[in-house]
Amino acid sequence: MKEMKSEGPTPADRELGGMHVFKNVCLTNNIDAMSYENNPTTSLRGLIYFTRDQEHNSQRCVPCSNSENMDRWDGTYEDETVVKHKCGMNGLHTMYATSAGDWSSCILEDENTQLMKKFGQTQTPTSVTS
Repeated sequence: MKEMKSEGPTPADRELGGMHVFKNVCLTNNIDAMSYENNPTTSLRGLIYFTRDQEHNSQRCVPCSNSENMDRWDGTYEDETVVKHKCGMNGLHTMYATSAGDWSSCILEDENTQLMKKFGQTQTPTSVTS
């Protein structure tokens, strides 16, 4: 498979807030969100961003928790110090990988699996190949 390189987020329309364009990314489902006590939802997604910039970060595949309102893609959220990467934005939490197979291997590392459970960010699918 040809190596993918992600791009974005780029505002789709600078006058219309909240709409962004991404290229060469994959989406996952947050399966923990279906069991949220106060507001079960199936709308939360993870965004796998393909880049080599994070390949030495062992937690590159772990999305941030829902503990803060994330309205900017700017590196200012507390969880970013734990996972060592940008969180993303509300409803679309970012994870990084060099390939689909790399992401799948990374999320199955015990430390990452436990952190995803702690954050309420278990993603599906859990096994993909590149």
